[in-house]
Amino acid sequence: MTDHTRVRTTTLQPHYLAHLALEHRLHNGGILKPTLYQILQEKPHHIAMTFLGQSPACVAVLASYGQLMVYTPLRYRNRGFGKRTARVLSRQCGISFSEMVGGIGVKPQQSRRYFESLGVPLCRDYDRED
Repeated sequence: MTDHTRVRTTTLQPHYLAHLALEHRLHNGGILKPTLYQILQEKPHHIAMTFLGQSPACVAVLASYGQLMVYTPLRYRNRGFGKRTARVLSRQCGISFSEMVGGIGVKPQQSRRYFESLGVPLCRDYDRED
């Protein structure tokens, strides 16, 4: 990241953010993808997105039922975009991390570390074995 690359996070225009997230495949094919489609259909979910320059670098969605979902493409990971995006989302919707729930991601241990670092409780079936 150069000094000229601007990082910004927004919650404005949720339909457009959901559209961008789908267009740029900011999801792993789990429940985040249908939740993004639900935002386009006027479901009351909250969304935030961080941009690096003009490129979407991270999306965070807080579903109306309380689950926090965050996706950052590999090329943008380990730069703090996930935490930044989740914090902006939390402030915008007025819901603290302790009131949210973190779900099972594609890489459960990585998801666990992320949610624990934010103070987001894990869903009850987090440790289930399929």
